Amino acid sequence: MVSGGVTFGRERIDYCNLKDDLSLTTNGPGLGVNTPRTNDYCNITPPFQPQVKGQVAYPLPWWDISTSATFQSLSGPQLDANYPLTNALVLPSLGRPFTGVPPTVNLLPNGTMYGDRIYQTDLRISKAIRSGGTVIRPTFSVYNLFNANPIQTYNTTYGSAWLAPTVIMQARFWDIGVQVDF
Repeated sequence: MVSGGVTFGRERIDYCNLKDDLSLTTNGPGLGVNTPRTNDYCNITPPFQPQVKGQVAYPLPWWDISTSATFQSLSGPQLDANYPLTNALVLPSLGRPFTGVPPTVNLLPNGTMYGDRIYQTDLRISKAIRSGGTVIRPTFSVYNLFNANPIQTYNTTYGSAWLAPTVIMQARFWDIGVQVDF
């Protein structure tokens, strides 16, 4: 058995017709941070980033052994540069401190920077042992077969630690299991 697929698509967001309405918030879609009122920030057109997934399963012709493998190629995470404003920074130009929590401003337009693609391959081998009406299937699985280590999340607060990795794909690991059908 072989199956798989490719996902194409992107979501384009354009709210530039509202950027000059100062009664509305400047929070970008899903960001929770303030975004400048320019076309770069209100017309978000990320690049196409296809996602590819596939799997194959094959029963070997000897000893009742089955093998399977999966492969994924996923787009990397979107990168931001969130700059937290402070009262000390804006007091000279604003003439007063912020009321409430000081805002955070994203210095990068959405959809312009992404992390590296994420590739992962997994493998499983199992053997059927039959005894009367019972089938015992011990399995051996290896996840992240090629021990890839792409960064999955980054520190997006702009500063000295900007783009420092916060989560890296789990290293290669394996597990052993058994399935009993009776």
